Amino acid sequence: MKPESPWKFDDRMAHLEWGTMRVQVDFRSPQHGVQVVASDPSRGVLHLLGVELGEENPPLADVFVRGGDLVATYEQTEQRPARVQIYWRQIGPLDEERLTFDLIVSVQTSLLDSWPSLMTHSSVPSRQVRRLASLAEPRFDRLASETPVALLREGEADTACLEFALPASPATYVEMIHPSDFWRGSVTPSDGGPLGVQCGWELFPQHLEKGVILRARLRGILYRAAPDEAAIVEQHDEFLSEKLPLTV
Repeated sequence: MKPESPWKFDDRMAHLEWGTMRVQVDFRSPQHGVQVVASDPSRGVLHLLGVELGEENPPLADVFVRGGDLVATYEQTEQRPARVQIYWRQIGPLDEERLTFDLIVSVQTSLLDSWPSLMTHSSVPSRQVRRLASLAEPRFDRLASETPVALLREGEADTACLEFALPASPATYVEMIHPSDFWRGSVTPSDGGPLGVQCGWELFPQHLEKGVILRARLRGILYRAAPDEAAIVEQHDEFLSEKLPLTV
């Protein structure tokens, strides 16, 4: 028996309700990712776990919903030498105090050799950003949000887990990328519009050969109320302990 999907779906948009918030994904615009719209418009819109494909309307090869998964496959093009499959995976019951998504991105190419580098994109109306600084001795360091901040992996204990406090609300957003996929990222102030920051991670900096599939994974967690630091570390450890599925 197939699991019931929480998503309502048409040919270009999928959405679900989480409390008073509407959560939606527009497959024609993967760069916007999971859009979280609050009932109060003054709180702004969160764009979480998007993928920049370098085109305004990238050509779709296939779209489907399976359980909590939204799956979109984008054709290889001359500008983007790889076929890209994106899973936005909603995890856990919707009545909990947190909403969790995994972003799983896969690339493959028909070319003998290519460079499939992609960027993820999240836009959050927050200027209070902290980073889980180390796996060896977990602590949170505040990042400057008024100027661009580069996130580089320089040692085995370096992490890529960020906490964003949302304004005029107890809600908090946490985003993390698996260490095996962490190479380089950034947090930059938003240009124009609501005060906030943009977060991005570079995926697949290596070359890609025909017949090979590369896969990367991120997790985003939206909390109704700010969690304590130990809860974030626990979620991060749980994420690290989960094996990336060989097939999705």
